[in-house]
Amino acid sequence: MAVAIPRKERAKPTFCGLDADQVTQLARDAVANAVVSTARAGIPITGLVDSRVQAFQASDPCITKFLQEQSAGLGVPSIQIERDPNTGLLVGNVPGIPGAHTQGETVEELCAHLTEVLEMLQEHTAVALK
Repeated sequence: MAVAIPRKERAKPTFCGLDADQVTQLARDAVANAVVSTARAGIPITGLVDSRVQAFQASDPCITKFLQEQSAGLGVPSIQIERDPNTGLLVGNVPGIPGAHTQGETVEELCAHLTEVLEMLQEHTAVALK
C-alpha cells in the first residue's frame, strides 16, 4: 500500500509580516514623502530626469502638481523627518518598517542613507524592492 506524502508549498519571503510588494510600495511611498517634505520646506529638489541631474524649486509647476496629487488623499504614509537638537542632523524613519531609520546633514543625504538602509534590509530579509 502506497502512502501519499503531502506536498508543502514554498513560503514567500516576508519582512515583519509584509510581502515583497508591500515593502516595495512602502519604499516608493517613502521616496514620495521625502519629495513632499523637501518641497514643503522650500528646499530645491535635485534628481535625475532623463539621465541628467536637474534641480527644481518648490514652486515649479511639476512639483506643485505632485504636491496636489499627494494631498488628494492617495493614502501615502509619511516619512518622519526631524532635526536632532543635540547634533543638528536630520533624523528620518519609515513608519511600518522596523529598522528603516537613519540620519544625514541634508535631505538629499538623508534620502540616500535611507535608500541604503532599505537595500540592506532587502538583502538580509530576501525581500525584493522594485
